[in-house]
Amino acid sequence: MVIIIAIRNLLPKKLDPPDTFNDIAAAALALIGHQFLVENCIAYFGQEPSPQDHVLGKVNIAWVRRCRDTEPCDTQESLERYVRAHIFCVLGTVVFPDKSTTSLNSKFLPLLRDFHRISAYSWGQPV
Repeated sequence: MVIIIAIRNLLPKKLDPPDTFNDIAAAALALIGHQFLVENCIAYFGQEPSPQDHVLGKVNIAWVRRCRDTEPCDTQESLERYVRAHIFCVLGTVVFPDKSTTSLNSKFLPLLRDFHRISAYSWGQPV
């Protein structure tokens, strides 16, 4: 019995969140995440998502597809926005799918930053 108690005491204990993490810190982190998402959407897709088009770091897939489908594709910049939107949809639905069928995670947005290097990324091999 003593051995079991000793082993149990060696197991890592679940840490409580620090006292400094409060509602203000949570709100600040949410604001930073929101700002990141909006700034990247404007930079990569040329449009700002409305509040109903994004929530908790996820972008509504219908909004991204609308951005893509309404892109005129008449300039190099326009073509790049179209391709970025399409790649973002592929990343969130085919390459890294999750249980959500209506939204795409904004963590993939930085992959679209350097458009001319996208083809050099190591995308892995098909199984």
